[in-house]
Amino acid sequence: MSTTPFPHATPRRDPPRLAIPVTEAEEAVLAALRELHFGSVEVVVHSDRIVQITRSQKLRVDGR
Repeated sequence: MSTTPFPHATPRRDPPRLAIPVTEAEEAVLAALRELHFGSVEVVVHSDRIVQITRSQKLRVDGR
């Protein structure tokens, strides 16, 4: 007997990854996303180039 909630479902396969070089600006966007727990990341693009990355982070405090 299977322990999965959907025993007849086929496993999901991730699409193949393409070897596309990532720019320094794209790495900065990824870093901003990875370091964020609550909040948002805004990316400003001009003429096909990332020119600004703004990260707004929310700090949750216990108000008891």
